[in-house]
Amino acid sequence: MLIPAHLALWTLLMTARLRSPSALKAWWGGFFEGLCTPCGPRGPMAWRTVWRMTRLGRPPVV
Repeated sequence: MLIPAHLALWTLLMTARLRSPSALKAWWGGFFEGLCTPCGPRGPMAWRTVWRMTRLGRPPVV
């Protein structure tokens, strides 16, 4: 449900950050590769992972 919003936000951020055409071309290539390649099943994040990410300063907040 939030995946399209997340992708749109990161796309805007990365295209604003990358200045050189070669860097943008590489980023877009990786982006489309990620969209076209199957990623396997997704599952819920374990609470242990949430705690570890929070301790490292990257809490999984949407």
